[in-house]
Amino acid sequence: MIECRQYHLPSSNTCRAFILQLDRYQEQPHLLDTSLREIVGPVMAKIRDKLRTWHATQLAEAEAAARAGAGVSFPFQVPKDAYLHTLFRLIYGTCKTRGYKAIVKLFPHEVADLEPALQWLLCQVSH
Repeated sequence: MIECRQYHLPSSNTCRAFILQLDRYQEQPHLLDTSLREIVGPVMAKIRDKLRTWHATQLAEAEAAARAGAGVSFPFQVPKDAYLHTLFRLIYGTCKTRGYKAIVKLFPHEVADLEPALQWLLCQVSH
């Protein structure tokens, strides 16, 4: 079974190794069910913390600019965060192997997470 503790702080190489381990379960993904909470929980907690911190920073900067009288033409800049991108790749790899229906049940369902997640999605550039 996959040992999740070695993936505490994911790097790009660690992410690739994790996804390669997950790929071994493509033919029998139900074998992952006992470990899904251990895999998805810590990754989603880090994503949630990162998005909340980013959102609070963006709001504080927008408020400071408004108090100073400076207009902000585009208050929410497009975020580029390699660490967060790696965390999203881990979630994608898990969804690819087990299926999104099994994974989405383990996502946090708190109202406080809606605004940062929505703002993050709005800031993404469509190519």
